[in-house]
Amino acid sequence: MAANTYGVTYSTVQQFFPSAIPFAAASRVDDALVTSWIANISEDLRADLYPAMPNDADITTTQAPVAYGFMSRLLALGVAIKIAQLGGGADTLFVEQLIAEFDEKRKRLRDAPRSVLSDLSTFNKNRGGTVSLDR
Repeated sequence: MAANTYGVTYSTVQQFFPSAIPFAAASRVDDALVTSWIANISEDLRADLYPAMPNDADITTTQAPVAYGFMSRLLALGVAIKIAQLGGGADTLFVEQLIAEFDEKRKRLRDAPRSVLSDLSTFNKNRGGTVSLDR
């Protein structure tokens, strides 16, 4: 089963670049490349989630809107960073801000999964095992 992509699409990520045209036909960034990055980064995030939540399919807009929103933003940030780095010419401060937000959110996901997944009913039921949720 593929990792959850939290509604992130080519056009979702495009919103990070409202005044630029990084997705132009002449650009090195196209729909296929962005879609592959979405898939790859979502797999990385699923690996981060796995100790606390082995099945990311339960994170949906209806079952866990807070967790879904957090994961959607995190995934979109990761893809936007890839685009900005590949495209070159991106504002350095803008890229640094994206990276800082991505790193902070990913650290929170790894170190304090309860703060991200608390609205997920299956997470609250699966508190047993060897995973410490009090981090």
